[in-house]
Amino acid sequence: MGLAATLACALIALLVLLAALVMVRRNSAQANAQSLSFAQIVSRTDALVLGVIDAETGQRGYALTGRAEYLEPFAQGQASSRDAENALRASIKAQKAAGFSDPAIEAAVDAVARKKAAALAIISKNVELVRAGKTRLAVAALHADEGKGSVDGLRAAASDLRGRALAKTIETRNTVIASRKLIDTLISSLIGVTMVSALVGGWVLWREAGVLRRVGEDLARANAEALASKQRAEEADAAKTRFLAMASHDMRQPLHAITLYLASLKRRAETPKTKEILLNMERAAESLTRMFSGLLDLARIEAGVLKPQITDVALADIFTSLESELSNDAERERVRLLIMPTSLRIMTDPELMLSILRNLLTNAIKYAPGGRILLGVRRVGGRARIEVHDEGPGIPEEKLVLMFGEFVRLERANAAAKEGLGLGLSIASRLASLLGAEVQVSSQLGKGTRFWILADLASNAAGAPPRAQSAPRDLKGVRVAVLDDEPDSLGAMLRVIEDAGGVATGFGFADRYVEAKRGGARFDLVIADPALHIQAQAALAGADATPAIIVTGATDAGTLARLEQAGAPWMVKPIPEDQLIAQAALHAAHAPG
Repeated sequence: MGLAATLACALIALLVLLAALVMVRRNSAQANAQSLSFAQIVSRTDALVLGVIDAETGQRGYALTGRAEYLEPFAQGQASSRDAENALRASIKAQKAAGFSDPAIEAAVDAVARKKAAALAIISKNVELVRAGKTRLAVAALHADEGKGSVDGLRAAASDLRGRALAKTIETRNTVIASRKLIDTLISSLIGVTMVSALVGGWVLWREAGVLRRVGEDLARANAEALASKQRAEEADAAKTRFLAMASHDMRQPLHAITLYLASLKRRAETPKTKEILLNMERAAESLTRMFSGLLDLARIEAGVLKPQITDVALADIFTSLESELSNDAERERVRLLIMPTSLRIMTDPELMLSILRNLLTNAIKYAPGGRILLGVRRVGGRARIEVHDEGPGIPEEKLVLMFGEFVRLERANAAAKEGLGLGLSIASRLASLLGAEVQVSSQLGKGTRFWILADLASNAAGAPPRAQSAPRDLKGVRVAVLDDEPDSLGAMLRVIEDAGGVATGFGFADRYVEAKRGGARFDLVIADPALHIQAQAALAGADATPAIIVTGATDAGTLARLEQAGAPWMVKPIPEDQLIAQAALHAAHAPG
């Protein structure tokens, strides 16, 4: 009992820490953008002052010599100072739009603009005096240092602006550094929680967490500062992407083992209290699995391995699956989930449509606690309009355009519910695009939100569904070799295969499997990590014709593309027990039945 409760707490901690990592990553990116903006103000201020100085030098040379070639630096200085002022104004406007403008810097920009206008007015006046033949008056003005005095005033105002902008640049860079330190702390916490789970339950092993962090240097001056800030921002974004991919891989391994061990332990639970704790643990594991499924869907889309398989689908089957899958979540949030019966059939990819509607319903459950949610369909011409209605607080019109972005999480009515990465609606929208459709939304504050998607009706739109053969669900007598270098993952898969009646043999190294095959061992199916399977096939020179299912914790675009091109069936960890058994029974050389 104590072990189960401790593992449940560890799973909840993993959820919280993963969500915190995403939030800190977003804050660090915002601070990087602010730092770049303030650095641009510094460089553009220097460009403005330099332009005015060039103009003043040109008019001085023209007044003293009367030679027209001095008018060229005068004109160029005027133009460059004007362009620099416009760029400064654009920076301030962008800061206001992004919500991080500084009133003191805005005032300093106005002061610099006034000083610049005054200096150019005096300089231009002297040039016009020379052009009008009043060279003595122009030279007298030069001796009076009127132009130089106005430029000195501009320099003073520009120095004040530059100092303020540099201070904000340093402040925002310190925020970035603090965010990265917090990320390091969160990573340490993740490793600690995972190690505790492994020691307590023997089910979790965190082998390594790849950490790539860089410490940015202080910005140099002027244009070099702006360029360096932009480069650091791009490098930081790439590092965070690599970190998320590595963290996803390493965390999928123990979660895969936990999911399978929980399924095995559930069959052995005897007391009601033990069953209740196991149910809560399963729900926590399912929540974490759904978060990883979102990341996997995103990775599969970006890798281009999702190819829609359009077929005749009964909507009732999809609705039934969603009701079975989400009823517990709805009950936990005190939501009344209403799914309307339908006999309509549509032309779609059933897995992609199921994922789209699952994300829409999961989003509605999170944001409409205590209310009603309706899933239904209506005919619109020759198409089916599938709709999800909720009685949540509604979404402001100005935020509707943000709904389908990645990592977007709006304020919720149930502040206690913090799970989710803010990927659901983004994934739903991108999956809909693969189907040639679009997820659309409308909302009223205080009344709720409605999402919908259109699909083509099948030719027998209201006909009876075609009869399908059910996949075998047990492995009685099937000989299965499991190759995995993660001990917890290997042990968990051996356990569930044996529970399903199979004869399971585990191999932590490819050469052990090769020795067994050369020694005459025969298997009906191989379930293998991709790297170990490649090593074994190379050692056996392609002589092993045993059917194989590839299981991996990697979700990077390159790995997924290679798996898709290889042609063998493949699955990404964590894998639910029923799916693992069903796929094993389906692909085994001597499937039961």
